[in-house]
Amino acid sequence: MDFLDPVKKRAHTRRLFIGYFLVGVAILMASAILVILSYGYDLDRKTGQVIQNGLIFANAAPDAATIYLNGKENGQTDKRLTVPAGQYDIEYRRQGYRTWKKQIQLDGSSIERLVYARLFPEKLEQAESTVFDVAPAFITQSPDRRWIVASQGANIQTMQVFDTANVDDAAKSISLPTGLLTPAADASLGQLVLVEWSSDNRHILVEHRYDDKREFLMIDRQDAAASINLNKVLGVTPSEIVLRDKKFDQLYVYDATAQTLSRANTKTPAVTPLLNQVVSFKPYGADMLLLATKDTAKPEMVQVELWDDGERYKITSYKDTPVLLDMAQFDGDWYVAISPVKEGRVYIYKDPVDRIKDKNLAPFGLLRLADPRYLSFSANTRFLAVQSGASFVSYDFETKRRFSFKAAGEVPVEQKARWMDGHRLVLSQNEKIVVIEFDGANRQELAATRANGLPFFDRDYERLYTVTAAKDDAAKSALTRSSLKLDVEP
Repeated sequence: MDFLDPVKKRAHTRRLFIGYFLVGVAILMASAILVILSYGYDLDRKTGQVIQNGLIFANAAPDAATIYLNGKENGQTDKRLTVPAGQYDIEYRRQGYRTWKKQIQLDGSSIERLVYARLFPEKLEQAESTVFDVAPAFITQSPDRRWIVASQGANIQTMQVFDTANVDDAAKSISLPTGLLTPAADASLGQLVLVEWSSDNRHILVEHRYDDKREFLMIDRQDAAASINLNKVLGVTPSEIVLRDKKFDQLYVYDATAQTLSRANTKTPAVTPLLNQVVSFKPYGADMLLLATKDTAKPEMVQVELWDDGERYKITSYKDTPVLLDMAQFDGDWYVAISPVKEGRVYIYKDPVDRIKDKNLAPFGLLRLADPRYLSFSANTRFLAVQSGASFVSYDFETKRRFSFKAAGEVPVEQKARWMDGHRLVLSQNEKIVVIEFDGANRQELAATRANGLPFFDRDYERLYTVTAAKDDAAKSALTRSSLKLDVEP
């Protein structure tokens, strides 16, 4: 009975401890290897040297594009690439499409998500949706990118509504009610300027300019007879009206002369005073406002604050100057962008309310651009872009990178580049529609346009809509469709 033999019992115990020790060493080594691998370290099989890898996620629209890494083919998109840290020239190629290019510096253990690439056809096939005697004086598209509303040439009293989801359907003609627009002294109808669409993709808030005056209209594209003149309904003569929480019947009404901001409800109708000494403002949701206000104790100063459901939080103050304001929420955090124009700077604050409460408010980031004219967040709120003519700076809240670039060619100072989607800006240059990415890369000229008009896209970005010269009569204008995919008819 070996288990009763003391010598054999000690030998068995030693073997157990040695086994436990070896298993422990193996576990420690495996854990160390996993930790090393998690930081991207690997062994170069050719040189025997230890290297550090990075990760590239590669995808594109349309898919099935071939990936080229430093000129060498490396499979097709919708792929993950584990490669040594270093600089890379990456290309996505697909027959019939323009090549997409990007140069990156990949750090060890870092991840580069190149999943936003969009390949455009080498040649865009086109078709006309309708022909106008003259270019539409007013044209706009709903937030869901389904409806395009265009005036019948210069006549802003009559409009056509196009359904981008059903390109073969004839446009629906609508007429604004008689008396909706106050006639100008010279008997013209004046000019319509888009303010914004309601989130129902049906109601359009516009500013009607005439005789150096202005009034605000709520146009119902589905039932034009239900359109209303907000000045008349509310009994006000405001400098500005914007939607509250994107609802067509809930409004903010601003009087620049009195520097007062009020709330309004068109169903009641009622106007309720809200704030005084307001220089400029930017609403978000139902009960949040970013404000620039006059400091009554220091009239030479402009104070920027966040108004949140009745609570006021001072962010900063500046010497009296025009101030650009915007805010958005990305990945659970609030970001506020403030640009005192004369300073040529944009201050970015992260979660300002929480930091004010903790008494540690300070700018999260700073961008510099001389004479900034516009600032805006991308459709996915990941990027902030600041524009002055052809000059841009942008910030990526995901990677915390800054970019500064110039759009090749001239851009009129008054032209505001628009976000095409979450990663691309669109603008008009030399009567051409131009698309550039958030960092200025992959500039693409797509189609002709008239009078610096910006384009529209359908919901899946399969078609591009522009106003350009009519095919059979260049003196007339046409709403033209261009196919952005080879297998989609224009």
